[in-house]
Amino acid sequence: MLLDMPYYMENEDWYYSVPDKECPWLQKDYLTELGKSIPEVVKSYEDYQKQRISNNYNLQSTTDDLLQGAIEVIRERGKKAGKTDEEIEKEIEELLKLED
Repeated sequence: MLLDMPYYMENEDWYYSVPDKECPWLQKDYLTELGKSIPEVVKSYEDYQKQRISNNYNLQSTTDDLLQGAIEVIRERGKKAGKTDEEIEKEIEELLKLED
């Protein structure tokens, strides 16, 4: 489930993003000092984080679906490119290493 863009994201001076440690393909947002100084921005940030937490139970199934989709794409593209099964499986192994 996608969340609506929160108010704090309307100004790039109010927040910054870094890759999430557990899911590097996702971003984790943090408020800047300026963002922390504006009550509406802080409330928006806190509300959004609560929504993310409540929706987090869907994350694993979504991640599994995305991973399975990526594996299928690797197989299809590999076959179209004339790669051997061994080459394709090596690419899939590399993708799976990223998940660990």
